[in-house]
Amino acid sequence: MTDTDDLLYSCEDGIARITLNRPDAANALTPDQRNHLIELFEAASGDLNVRVVVLTANGKHFCTGADLRVSRIPESPRPEGAPERTMGDVGRNIKRGAQRLVSSILDCEKPVICAVNGTALTLRCRATSSLRPIPVASSRSSCAVALRPMAAAHTCCRA
Repeated sequence: MTDTDDLLYSCEDGIARITLNRPDAANALTPDQRNHLIELFEAASGDLNVRVVVLTANGKHFCTGADLRVSRIPESPRPEGAPERTMGDVGRNIKRGAQRLVSSILDCEKPVICAVNGTALTLRCRATSSLRPIPVASSRSSCAVALRPMAAAHTCCRA
């Protein structure tokens, strides 16, 4: 498996280390980065050289969720005059993206340790606070998730 500029991967002594590497964007995930993460977790799950997976990040923030500045390309062509967004687009994006990422972490056959070294928001917080993976938080970490679109974020874990 190879590194990208935005996502670093190494495997030494049975420890697969995945590092989010977009500190300038608070480690917000792009769709390409999310898909690569899914591939890495799926590959680590079946790799006999991997005994444990550690997910961490460079910079001040662990991960602040999806990078909403990145354009989304529709998966199917739209007819002329069709609106840019249609009913069900958000749900489909969640199923094809966020849910697949969380599933790849929870379904990983190896223990997954999230080394939270800063702010973890929304999806990453949900992944780090479930039964698996095992969250390990530094003294400067915090985790927040919005329960409803209009709800304020609440703290779900803190070192």
